[in-house]
Amino acid sequence: MKQNHFSTKKTINGIIMETFEIIWKNSEIGKLENPMVDMGYWEGKWISNESPDARVFKDKVSKFDSKAVIQDPLKGTWVILKSKESSTYALVISLDKENLFLRTVLEKEAIEWLVKNVS
Repeated sequence: MKQNHFSTKKTINGIIMETFEIIWKNSEIGKLENPMVDMGYWEGKWISNESPDARVFKDKVSKFDSKAVIQDPLKGTWVILKSKESSTYALVISLDKENLFLRTVLEKEAIEWLVKNVS
């Protein structure tokens, strides 16, 4: 998969909105809307698609301790952020109400480790 930070963009009242599909455990669980990006960390509004997998995801990541996940990624989970142009792997750090916090993973070896070791 191509590893870039492209997104689906649409304009609402002159404001560009970026949206990424979120794939978790091979299932689409919703969308990440208008993420703010800072040095590989992403924060954006998660819009659940209300599927059974999305509910399991929400239950799981709502309990994450963000500091613990940053220190030990094995305490997190991972997703793929997809757009029409690309896919980007990310470690899920936490979910606070509707705000999803992530850390992108870009290097091939790091992605392989993430997929192999993090649930």
